[in-house]
Amino acid sequence: MGAQIPAELVPGPRAGANIEIISDPLTYTLVQGPPEMSHDKVTNTLWWFVTSEDISTYDILLEVDDGQGGVAQQMFKLVVSAG
Repeated sequence: MGAQIPAELVPGPRAGANIEIISDPLTYTLVQGPPEMSHDKVTNTLWWFVTSEDISTYDILLEVDDGQGGVAQQMFKLVVSAG
């Protein structure tokens, strides 16, 4: 999908991962992730306010749609650690 996503987050004020668009306009959707994680469709950034209570490993599933019938998904694990 052409995305560079960090595999580890440390609790702090705000953590985000930018999804780079490298071709025709694509629509990204956060299919699975922590309930508090959100996707900003304007900037294609995933946001999640993590705290020490969130220390764990999470499955994240992103989907991309090219608007012409092409759909792909990428699953990755996100680790929130104490630093």
